[in-house]
Amino acid sequence: QRPHRVRRQRPVRVRHFL
Repeated sequence: QRPHRVRRQRPVRVRHFL
């Protein structure tokens, strides 16, 4: 009963920028 998508606070489109 808890949201499993709570780590969506940062832009996920910048993961490929590293």
